[in-house]
Amino acid sequence: MHYRPVSTFAGAMRLSDFCALSQEVPSPAPLVPVSKWLILRELSKSRQVFDLGERALSVLQALLSFHPEDDLIPGKALIVFPSNKAICERLHGMACSTMRRHLAALIRSGFLRRQDSPNGKRYARPTVGETVAFGFDLSPLLARWSEITDAAQAVRREEAEARDLREAISLMRRDLLAALTCAENIEEDVTDWGEVSDVLMLTARALKRRNDLAALNAIREQVVSAMELARRLLLEMADMSTSESRNEQHLQNSDKDLNCSEEAVAAPSITREKFNGDSVPEKPEALVYPLHVILAACPQIKSFSNDEIRCYRDLVDVASHLAPALGLSSEVWANAQRALGREQAAIVLAAMLERFDVIRSPGAYLRVLVRKAVLGQFTSGPMIAALLRS
Repeated sequence: MHYRPVSTFAGAMRLSDFCALSQEVPSPAPLVPVSKWLILRELSKSRQVFDLGERALSVLQALLSFHPEDDLIPGKALIVFPSNKAICERLHGMACSTMRRHLAALIRSGFLRRQDSPNGKRYARPTVGETVAFGFDLSPLLARWSEITDAAQAVRREEAEARDLREAISLMRRDLLAALTCAENIEEDVTDWGEVSDVLMLTARALKRRNDLAALNAIREQVVSAMELARRLLLEMADMSTSESRNEQHLQNSDKDLNCSEEAVAAPSITREKFNGDSVPEKPEALVYPLHVILAACPQIKSFSNDEIRCYRDLVDVASHLAPALGLSSEVWANAQRALGREQAAIVLAAMLERFDVIRSPGAYLRVLVRKAVLGQFTSGPMIAALLRS
């Protein structure tokens, strides 16, 4: 008769183990052979669910290596009986006390069952019709296979969800940074964007840590809230820009109508009578190049600015202060701004600065360009393209 004890050779036993002696153990559900390495891989994936450390799994791997077959087959002997010395050798010289500690963790978790002999030794001996072995029983791994796989699948789903969430947060942060950069290019004062800037900095720091789903969802809520704020601020800026554009166009048209006679005296070269009915453009020419391209073609104008030129408003301010230094009278510069538009006039002045050594009379040169622009024969695009090529 083969008896399976519930106590260890040292006499240690849990109360639940002893109580189980008086109860009938229900027959387990039918089991199928499972690869021992597949069990180890799935248990490694879900080890945090079962509160198992990496070194405990290393001990389990060593014990599995003592099982002669690759599969754990129901009904066959699943008890391995290596000595502590042999186990430590398989663990590349792990200390015996460390090995016993992790072995005890595997037994407490229920994935191993200790089956001690009467003298506490581990061995196998043949009997009539079977072989009786004393050591470590691997059958709990087979019995809990479905539990292990369910836990591993849950961990994989959580990892996939966390990965998708991190990707979404990264993409939203990129859009948020682009919105902040756009706002800085539109206007200098971006104090209203302080909360957006803080969220970008704090979330960048938080994403460097290893976050669980709850932490990632909290970060996502912060970024979503900041994106709503950025969207509202951009809409307000767009409304203000549209309003200012309409007001500016109205003032320009009124200025041309009311000061027509003054223009005729100050700059007769751009009057309607002089050009046989050709009128001064009603609105500035559309910008053909981004600001960074203008600055790349005309780098000298940056040396005349105390601060970095970050938007066309900065370029217009620098050009307005620089015009008198280039010998342009206030009347010539005002006529150029009215005829070309403030931005285009600033671009032309920046281009003239690059060729200042060969321009004998900047005032006459600019008047000629303005006259051609009124006739529709001049745009600043070819000037910038030529400077870029040179």
